[in-house]
Amino acid sequence: MKKNKQTKQRKTSRRMNTRPHAPIWVTPPPYKAQLVRSWRVRCDVTASASVQTLTAAQLCSVLGIIATSATTSVFLTDSFRLKRVHMWSWTGTQGTTVDIMLKFPDSGNSAGQGGPPCVVMDSSASLDTPAYCTIKPPKNSVQNLWQDASATNTAPMLSYLSPQTAILDLEFQFIIDDIGVTVAGPVIAGATLGTIYHHSVATLLPVTPLNRV
Repeated sequence: MKKNKQTKQRKTSRRMNTRPHAPIWVTPPPYKAQLVRSWRVRCDVTASASVQTLTAAQLCSVLGIIATSATTSVFLTDSFRLKRVHMWSWTGTQGTTVDIMLKFPDSGNSAGQGGPPCVVMDSSASLDTPAYCTIKPPKNSVQNLWQDASATNTAPMLSYLSPQTAILDLEFQFIIDDIGVTVAGPVIAGATLGTIYHHSVATLLPVTPLNRV
């Protein structure tokens, strides 16, 4: 019995002596200087219309701009990615159908299809159950790639169809570039210098209390 006890003590001692030590940094450790941030922007659909297609520049404007004067702006980010889109819509009259749609549009160039050829739709005729759609860019698709912030980036990124009663949520990933230079944003009106805004585009109006222009 005594021998077994001594053997157990030696094994325990060896385990304790071979335990890895925590690293001791003698120089500053590496770190991520620019973090990828996530942000969701909610928008009201202000008008019922035909299919609306948003460009990369428009999505970047909704994500955020900084006013450099009452009429000029720069983009909040210089690189962003569309992560996911949600849409809801309610009928105003029981039994009257509302229809909504989300789609990744074609590239519009001679190369053919730029986005995944899929359309997501839903309908509802109930006052308490909205029509709901969600769409996420597939891996390696054009819409899943990081996009440059530029007022001239007219690549088609998202198409939607909805009545005026719809709500659209845009989920983004982006970086704040404190290494490069700011990128000129859209022309605006009535802005206050230095204020961060979400820009209204097509039939989308960012919801209050977000600053919008």
